Amino acid sequence: MKHWMLILVTCIWIIKRSRPNVI
Repeated sequence: MKHWMLILVTCIWIIKRSRPNVI
């Protein structure tokens, strides 16, 4: 189930790009 990990990392990455203030 590595695809789930990739999706999770991608979501976090997008959130970090959208809101750099959020850790």
